Amino acid sequence: MPSCGYQRPREYVFVEELPSTATNKLNRRLLREHAAAGDRA
Repeated sequence: MPSCGYQRPREYVFVEELPSTATNKLNRRLLREHAAAGDRA
């Protein structure tokens, strides 16, 4: 079943390592900041 254009991501960004907090949870705030800045880590 083909998906509509708005259902697909615009781009994929691959990073070496996902940022995590001290309790090993994913640091989503830091990911959003990097995405907003356009970083390609």
